[in-house]
Amino acid sequence: MRVNRMRRCGTAERYADGIQLLKNPGDFVTIERGIPRSVLILCPDGCGETISVNLDKRSGPAWRRYKRKEAITLFPSVWKTDGCKAHFIVWNDKILWCDAFGAARSELVSEDWITTVFEALPEEETDYQVLAEMLNVVPWDVSWACDELVRRHKAAAGKKRGYYYKKTVSDTKGRINIFA
Repeated sequence: MRVNRMRRCGTAERYADGIQLLKNPGDFVTIERGIPRSVLILCPDGCGETISVNLDKRSGPAWRRYKRKEAITLFPSVWKTDGCKAHFIVWNDKILWCDAFGAARSELVSEDWITTVFEALPEEETDYQVLAEMLNVVPWDVSWACDELVRRHKAAAGKKRGYYYKKTVSDTKGRINIFA
């Protein structure tokens, strides 16, 4: 049974202690020893497996964890390559299934936030992750705002996936932003 929410079950120092706290799909525990080391998630797809998400760059490729009003967001997405092959985004304690992209993720960001991203978006192709770092925010929020700006024809997707730029037109004086 798939779930659409994460449920915090506490913090532990060791994997073995953390795994004991997980009971239902979507339950998660943060493993901390001085610093956050990982997040253990009981697979939200309901397969019963525990997913360990590394947060410690010293241990290899690591996810970034963001906390907003105690809700967590992980970046990038979590993708099990074996077993049930669950692929999902953890955003503000919600589970957004990547096989259900029919729902516009831009609906998750506010109009004010879309305006903020538009104002920060340069005319040159820029990776949304770089823009997110510049704004010191969650990359998912920037990506979804950029997607909405493309839908509204205020921005365009770049040649590389995840790159966006503000649309402009040329006049006799050079490039001018048509939405300023």
